Amino acid sequence: LRSVLAPRFARAAAAATQVAQLFRSGYVTNFALAAFAVVLSLLGLALPASFKPVLIVLELGTIATILILTRAGNRAGWHRRWLDNRQLAERLRCLMVAAQLGELDLRGGSAAEPGWVDWYARATARELGLPSARVDDAYLRCVRDALTALVDDQIAYLSADARRMHRLEHRLHSLGTALFAMTALICVGFLLFEALLRMARASAFDQLAHQLVIAATIASAALPAIGAAIYGIRMQGDFAGIAERSEGLSHHLSVLRKVIDEDDPGFDTLKRRVRRATGLLTEDLANWLQTYHARPLSLPG
Repeated sequence: LRSVLAPRFARAAAAATQVAQLFRSGYVTNFALAAFAVVLSLLGLALPASFKPVLIVLELGTIATILILTRAGNRAGWHRRWLDNRQLAERLRCLMVAAQLGELDLRGGSAAEPGWVDWYARATARELGLPSARVDDAYLRCVRDALTALVDDQIAYLSADARRMHRLEHRLHSLGTALFAMTALICVGFLLFEALLRMARASAFDQLAHQLVIAATIASAALPAIGAAIYGIRMQGDFAGIAERSEGLSHHLSVLRKVIDEDDPGFDTLKRRVRRATGLLTEDLANWLQTYHARPLSLPG
């Protein structure tokens, strides 16, 4: 396990983490640049005409950056490599415990699984083979300790991940709500100001009113654009869904952990618990894959 499985798991997990960061940075940058392009186009209302060529060049550069980043990410396969390596890492993680009881899962995977991931996981299992050990009480205790370590590690990770995703979702939702509320306040404030000017018939404030019209127009268009970009990031990242799934899986694993503590140390019982633990993890993985297969790196439009 240490010489064959552990290094392969570490490589797959590291590759998944690295490509995931590239993928997430890509779609966040795309949505941010899309909002920035809208702001640049609106600034033409406030700046002198001599600045408009500069704004047009900047906007074209922003759009070109979005196109180049999206094409580069898709050509490099950030999305596909992230899903593939994460799936491989999770399958190898489960194999670390299951292989100690001869559970190698050599059956073919589902059609939805990438061929190379399924092949690589089964090839690793075949390379490990059946354990060459005396299956006595001491050996079963070692396997049980490995199982509880896996379950405890996953519970801790999932609980922390759920809290982190809840905070991120809440903050982005609050920020988006604040931006749309500010837009409404600006519109209402401008209408009140216009009504007061008409009632007072104060022509001295015409220049100020014109400047306020421009400022209100820019703000009332730019703030919703930024809010829409934030919403796009939330939907692409599925932070609320991640938090919900992490909480659910953490609960199921916590129940399993209590059952393991109360079990007798027999081989058959331990094998059932290993199957239950790996079943929970692979089922969650399948749900995660189904969700994120539909969220590739694409243009924010």
